Amino acid sequence: MKQRIITGVIGGALFISLVIAGGWLFSTFIFIVASVAMTELLKMKKISPFSVMGLISLGSMWLLLIPSTWFDTVVTIQFTKIETFVF
Repeated sequence: MKQRIITGVIGGALFISLVIAGGWLFSTFIFIVASVAMTELLKMKKISPFSVMGLISLGSMWLLLIPSTWFDTVVTIQFTKIETFVF
């Protein structure tokens, strides 16, 4: 229990500092946390993260996590990232 509290305090301090910092640091942190969470979800469903379904899941999640301003800068098509995701 003691280790969980210490981990929670350190994780909370890191999260709050990255929220305050914002920008690409926060986006990178969210990408990492979401990737770990998706990998754990795939493992619970007994799907390998390196299978076709696993890679499609990770790629779709990453597409949705890209900030819209970054997506509009890199992708010059006239579709939003949600329309690209649905396609």
